[in-house]
Amino acid sequence: MILLAGGTALFFAGADVKEASVARAPQPLGPARRPATPATATEQIAVEARARNAAEARARGIAHRAAEEEVKRAAELAAAARAQTVQPGNPSSVPGTNTVAAALTRAAVAGNTNELAKLLTAHPHLLGSTNNSFGSTPLHFAAYNRQADAVRFLLAQGADPNSQNRTGTTPLLDAIGGGSAECVELLLRAGANPRVRNRQGFTPLALAKRQRRETIIPLLITAGATE
Repeated sequence: MILLAGGTALFFAGADVKEASVARAPQPLGPARRPATPATATEQIAVEARARNAAEARARGIAHRAAEEEVKRAAELAAAARAQTVQPGNPSSVPGTNTVAAALTRAAVAGNTNELAKLLTAHPHLLGSTNNSFGSTPLHFAAYNRQADAVRFLLAQGADPNSQNRTGTTPLLDAIGGGSAECVELLLRAGANPRVRNRQGFTPLALAKRQRRETIIPLLITAGATE
């Protein structure tokens, strides 16, 4: 017999050659892995509770950021509206002052009802003009800037108290942002919807509470406002 590499042996029996395989020792196996122990019911409940708490925390954070964005937008709107006031002796001080729409906006911001009457008599189709970066009407600007006389005049001309600008804000929401209870009352009497939401989900009552408009909140509740 001759032992070859690989564990094969050759047996010689006369003229015949026979081949056989030498039995190999079994190879030792590695340590067996234990199956993962499934979580107990108590552990599963704890995991789900942590997931719910994390989701609620994220939701609160989103709502808080949305409220802050609304306040920021209101401040930007006020700054932009004030910037459109004509400087004394320089009627071309604001870009676009040569357009009737811009003149309407400036008159609404300033509460100049005489100028509003003059412009709308010549251009009545611009009563609901939204020719500005906010998509707001003259009524929006008058309401935010606490110009009750201008609000009263524009409503008498047929201005829509429920018009919404590009952020879904109505003149009522802008009046709340400006803090004018008188403008709020005028708009509600004209049919402003006290339950409409802007695109961030704020209703007039929610915004009034957020901004602590104590004189406005009762007016909204009386009108049927909800959060």
